[in-house]
Amino acid sequence: MNIEVPAGQQPLGRLIAALSRQLTARMAMVLEQHALTEAGWWLLTELAVAPDGGLPLNEVARRARLGASTATLLSDQFAERGLLVRERSPQNRRLVLAQLTEAGRRRVTEVRGQLNELFGGTYARLTADEQQTLSRLLTRMLDPDDAG
Repeated sequence: MNIEVPAGQQPLGRLIAALSRQLTARMAMVLEQHALTEAGWWLLTELAVAPDGGLPLNEVARRARLGASTATLLSDQFAERGLLVRERSPQNRRLVLAQLTEAGRRRVTEVRGQLNELFGGTYARLTADEQQTLSRLLTRMLDPDDAG
């Protein structure tokens, strides 16, 4: 199959991969300062937007696009560091709920601020409408339920 690409443009997959590598490398510098991995960061950010009672650990893993064992390992490490707490759900004792501690919320706020500062120039290259459009399109590409 031969895919035609207009002159001066690169294939979409190549552009997405290049941008991903660039953003990931820059993000890693900030995360390293806080002893966080990329997977750990995604877990914490999902908990930061969770309801007040927290979320089941398996749901956090799904939302962060992590394996269940990775989420469990990270939650163990973050609990030891005082960034989150885990407890059994009062409604279903088989479920483990995870919730950020105040220290965890401060950490997410601090890291998010540094990342926003780091990527602000990149995002500023797009208008507000372009940012919304790109966000909507990328979300659609990532959402397996929206394929089609």
